[in-house]
Amino acid sequence: MPTSFVRTSAEVSIRGPHATDELSFIVRVAGALAATAMVAALAACAVAPIAPDTPYAVVAQPIAPWEVHEDCADVTAGDRIDFRFDASKALDFDLYYRQGIAVIIPLSRKNVTTDAGVFEVEIPGRYCLAWKAGASGGVVSYHVTVHSARQ
Repeated sequence: MPTSFVRTSAEVSIRGPHATDELSFIVRVAGALAATAMVAALAACAVAPIAPDTPYAVVAQPIAPWEVHEDCADVTAGDRIDFRFDASKALDFDLYYRQGIAVIIPLSRKNVTTDAGVFEVEIPGRYCLAWKAGASGGVVSYHVTVHSARQ
């Protein structure tokens, strides 16, 4: 009896003598795809991190519709991330870091064209500033300085 695939809107089932092997293969492929997606997400901030105590500026960075632009910095407890930005269209802004597989977002602004602030780091790690454009895209200019507590 050949293996058959039956699809409904709520489930996918596999029947036949090799169903267990094929299901195992599908699970392995899904796991590999999820791992690839995670690597791609982590690589999004693969450029050199923002250096401490050095002003960093980006002027007129285009962001395609529904895309994200981000810059990251490696920081320690007590460091301060000083940021300001202006955007041509409303976008979402997050300052986040990862703890294991969790993404922690201590600062989030939705649908804004400008913001500024100083964030004091309590937990060391790689913190990223991320701007997400909506349906019409946008252009963002920003300044970031990481003030090191190590001075």
